[in-house]
Amino acid sequence: MTLDSAVQRMAEELRRVRPFDVLPREALQQLAVAVHLDFFESLDALELDPSNIQHYYLVQRGAFIVRQGSKVEAHHAAPAIVGWHQALYGEGESYEVLFTEESVVLEMPIAETRYLLSKYPEVEEFMRDRSGYVLTLGAGTTGS
Repeated sequence: MTLDSAVQRMAEELRRVRPFDVLPREALQQLAVAVHLDFFESLDALELDPSNIQHYYLVQRGAFIVRQGSKVEAHHAAPAIVGWHQALYGEGESYEVLFTEESVVLEMPIAETRYLLSKYPEVEEFMRDRSGYVLTLGAGTTGS
């Protein structure tokens, strides 16, 4: 697979997820170049500290819990965006994402996202209207 085809495949993957579905092809490709694909196993964890977040995460497949210390805040299933407000706005407290099954996660770049938000206000509006640890993009969220 060439770099061009990998970028195109990532752009198509992003197009399937709201709010990125409203972006034109060129913007999706620009974002896709900077996305990193990760795979997490059950019991793998991400520590998210709003004072030091460099990325936010798009969980495409899988399930996870959000916890602060030993307290489980919520259970979630993909698709979901994790760390959006913490990464872009420095809001929120530190927490941990603990994967409960094998998961596919895209590490999303803050700088490229901020640039796109400035050009596509409908994406910014969608994301700004959501708050909390996780923005659930589909069914699958339950309370703790």
